[in-house]
Amino acid sequence: RLGVRAAFTAAVQNEMSGGLSKDEEAIYDRQLRVWGVEAQQRMRNSKVLVLGSCGAAIEVAKNLILAGIGLLHLVDDRTVGPDATLAGNFLVPATPEVVGTSVAERCAEGLREMNPLVDVSCETTDAKGYVERAGDEQLGQYSAVLAFDMPATTVRAIDERCASLNIPLCACTSRGVGGWIFLNPQRHEYIVETSAEDDKTGEVKKTVEHKSMTGVGFVDVVEEMVARSSEAAAAERANPRRRKRRSALFDVVARSLAYELETGRSVSVGDAERLKGEGQGEVDACLADYLEGACVPAVLAVLGGVLANDVIKLVSKKGALGIDRMFCYSVLDDAGWIM
Repeated sequence: RLGVRAAFTAAVQNEMSGGLSKDEEAIYDRQLRVWGVEAQQRMRNSKVLVLGSCGAAIEVAKNLILAGIGLLHLVDDRTVGPDATLAGNFLVPATPEVVGTSVAERCAEGLREMNPLVDVSCETTDAKGYVERAGDEQLGQYSAVLAFDMPATTVRAIDERCASLNIPLCACTSRGVGGWIFLNPQRHEYIVETSAEDDKTGEVKKTVEHKSMTGVGFVDVVEEMVARSSEAAAAERANPRRRKRRSALFDVVARSLAYELETGRSVSVGDAERLKGEGQGEVDACLADYLEGACVPAVLAVLGGVLANDVIKLVSKKGALGIDRMFCYSVLDDAGWIM
């Protein structure tokens, strides 16, 4: 085992002699030993577009910047309101002097301080219509697009535009007791490396395997969620004793997204009665918490960690993605669900 560790350390040190600056070697030393120099170089060359600056968006941005992506461009046209609070955004302090200032500029300033090696820029323009307004060359420069707290119709439009340019899209929303992440990588080609020591010679051999996965469009994912939710509800009504363990939030998200696609607007507290199911008290209670509740810090932290982890895999091409189409997390279940 000591031979394996020594060989691995020597290999990392040899790799670190080229491609990265001394500052990068020092700052990213630990992660270089986890995913290697080539993956870190791909991250350094990546550009990520972040639409919106809610609490989940800033959690993801923080994680990406600490990991060492090349550029992060933040888009948000809002200004800080009188209450100086922004749904869990820890970069906007609750002090009177920030009222009236640009949310995007405040966040960009705080993000730059976390890692001076990352280029952080911002734009004070409407985030919802940014992808529609951007030209192919402007949008095509990004390695991934991240959209936060967008209505389903906007996510659909962004997904279609990103698909036309083969740009991975991640959409995320946090409300009350939970939240969801939609991920369409388009086509994610990645590398899986394994190392093993030869029992006879003690030589460490590395095996490299190339794999890929293809994404699914947003509308198709929502339709599948609705179908699964309806099938499960019908089975439970037929035989209540055979209820399968699943998250009530999954049903809530499925209904909410389908309703938004149908009506063309975001769900609100006033839509609760229309979204309630038949004889599903647990789901209805979760629905009320989802529509009425304020953002929970624990939810933001989980969504931020899960999404950032997959964005890192996307841009570094290192490893399979954890999210397959849709991920839901609920603090009521203390669990996440992947479709």
